[in-house]
Amino acid sequence: AEPVFFEQARAKDLCTVLLASSKSTEPRLQQIAGISTGFIYYVPQTGITGLTLSIGRSIRERLGRIRALSATPVCVGIGVKSREDVRQLFSLADGVIVGTRIVEFIEAHRDDPHLAKQTAALIKGLLP
Repeated sequence: AEPVFFEQARAKDLCTVLLASSKSTEPRLQQIAGISTGFIYYVPQTGITGLTLSIGRSIRERLGRIRALSATPVCVGIGVKSREDVRQLFSLADGVIVGTRIVEFIEAHRDDPHLAKQTAALIKGLLP
């Protein structure tokens, strides 16, 4: 049986997003693929947020494996900082998650009265 959390989320029509990593075992990937409903968050490297992303064959292969297990969209995050990162990942994944880059920008400009407009411009500049 699934944990109560997943049952309650499903009953409330809430999506469950689980993380898969480059270190996830095959049984774990199968479990993630079977339970995730909104999207699967793929973390292509181990470490903390804010790392530099290295896009290579291993990401392509892993995304292919995850897609073979589930029709749920797969989004990639951690280390995504530039428009080029986003462009490359959009060719491989259903979505791209940019977190740390945006948080760092907001933190550095938090006293700027035009912060919202500048943040929107940053995000627009990341789009391919």
